[in-house]
Amino acid sequence: MAERFTKIYEIPGGLYAAGAPVLIRAGVLLRDSITKNVIAQLKLYSLDTRMIRTVRLALTLLDEEGNILGDELLRSYTNLRVVRDDEFGQRIALVIPYRETSSFTARVTEVLFADGTSWTDYGEPWESVERQVSLAEAYQSEEMAAQFRIRYGTDCRFAPLEGPVLWQCTCGAVNHADEKSCHRCHRVRRAQLNVNVDSLRNECAQRLQEEKTLLESEAAAEPDEKTLRRRKIFKGASIGIPLVLALAAVIFFGPRLLNRLVPLPVATSAPTMLFTQPSLPPTPVPSPTPTPAPTLTPEEQRKADYNEAISLLEENSYSAARAVFLKLGSFQESERFAQEAVYRKAVALYSFIDQYDEQDIYALLSMEANGTNRFSLSRDKALELGSSVVEKLGATCGKDKVDITLNDTPSPGLKPLSVCTEELLSLLGDYKDSSEYLSSLQELTDYTRDFTMLCRAGDIYGAYTWLENYTGEFTGREHWLQLLDLYKPFCSEWVLYSGDVTLLPLTVGHEFPCKYFYSRVMIDGDYATLRVLIREGESEYNVDLVADTGSTSFVCTVNNAIYCAAINAVNHMAYMKFIDGQLISSCEYMHSN
Repeated sequence: MAERFTKIYEIPGGLYAAGAPVLIRAGVLLRDSITKNVIAQLKLYSLDTRMIRTVRLALTLLDEEGNILGDELLRSYTNLRVVRDDEFGQRIALVIPYRETSSFTARVTEVLFADGTSWTDYGEPWESVERQVSLAEAYQSEEMAAQFRIRYGTDCRFAPLEGPVLWQCTCGAVNHADEKSCHRCHRVRRAQLNVNVDSLRNECAQRLQEEKTLLESEAAAEPDEKTLRRRKIFKGASIGIPLVLALAAVIFFGPRLLNRLVPLPVATSAPTMLFTQPSLPPTPVPSPTPTPAPTLTPEEQRKADYNEAISLLEENSYSAARAVFLKLGSFQESERFAQEAVYRKAVALYSFIDQYDEQDIYALLSMEANGTNRFSLSRDKALELGSSVVEKLGATCGKDKVDITLNDTPSPGLKPLSVCTEELLSLLGDYKDSSEYLSSLQELTDYTRDFTMLCRAGDIYGAYTWLENYTGEFTGREHWLQLLDLYKPFCSEWVLYSGDVTLLPLTVGHEFPCKYFYSRVMIDGDYATLRVLIREGESEYNVDLVADTGSTSFVCTVNNAIYCAAINAVNHMAYMKFIDGQLISSCEYMHSN
């Protein structure tokens, strides 16, 4: 193919439109040297969990000067069985009708799924997606790439890359922007994109120095080639010389010995008597004296313990390995590996929480050498999460001791699994990306986050409904319900009742009559913001006034003027302007309904 086909164009990077279930990962134009035809090949990548059966796309063809050739070229990939992370299309040649085509762009127009649903492109722009590079290329060093894999895992191949709507994991998987961790390997996005390069470089340099020292010590312990030759000659001589001497002795003394031998009497025809000798007891063979084990120096013992602890760590015996490393103190990298044992266990627990809903799973974790990690969940929870959940829960602790019970009521002393995992990560401080994992875990297990987002967005009625229906533990539930009731009247559509019709627009530097507006209250921590949305034709303007959370008097300051908004006794929204404490202007709006 390399001889027959010549590449005349390659799409730089990939192509993607926000919301599309398919990424165009690569595309090339090839010229057939025999037929002179031009063909296109595309590599597509599924981003959807549903099985794809058909993909339709459109190609825009361009000549050397960038002029469009004809209409869009429509092509389809049919009879597919593609699921998420599958690549397809790269083996199919799309014949181009114009031989003068020198470049092209492409977009997916429709995707049909096996479950009968579909996706259609409604005009979102297909924009360039940067192509991932290998770790060695990104760090310009094979050794740095190797160190990255030592730290983060052997399946790391690429430099992680973040885009506006997609991010690409170091394992090669492509994820949506709202996925906090990779859907394939479960590595945290924030941790990958905030690698401490200086720390990684220092680890790499230290490893290379240790490897160099080890090679030098091994080379010093091994005899050189000349010494080996001498040993072989000596060994040969030690075997050959005795053999030669023995042979000479036989040749020289053999005839003399034969002449001195006394002839044995010849047996007669008389009957031969056979006597049976009583058996003699076997000569006792002394038992070999056991060879005492070689005595190790303290330094050699520490080295042996160190190597044993590393083996335990690689076998996922986290607690046992950590105990040995702690005992070794500052010997070599024992302190770092003691943290690494905690880190690996914490990351395994994080991955479980990321995969499963850990609410109502309780635990008491241990990092002691002979400690037991206790877990408790109800039978209903186990059934809800699936048959493999118990096995996977136990696997988070590697080869550490595990006790899992199915109880409707958690055993005394146990805490929510997320809290226990947070405590492990907190022990690590700034070790590797522990702080990023901790932040991600807190965000992942914030089950009231939807409520917080509704409050911040100003959907007071939605937040009230959410809290009414939420069955989990919620601190200050009654307080929040009262607070939301307090702000409900501010979330409405209003029409002018009386007063200065231009006062609201003047707040944001415009002068036009405002006969109606919409408003909502956004609650964020200690402050509540009343946002007033006013319109003039197609233009929209926001007027934001702030109050302490729980207060219903909202104010904003513009230059030397203070503007105030409040709901009065007749349930009207009063809007006033003050300068130096004097009322300058005011207006009133009432609910439109």
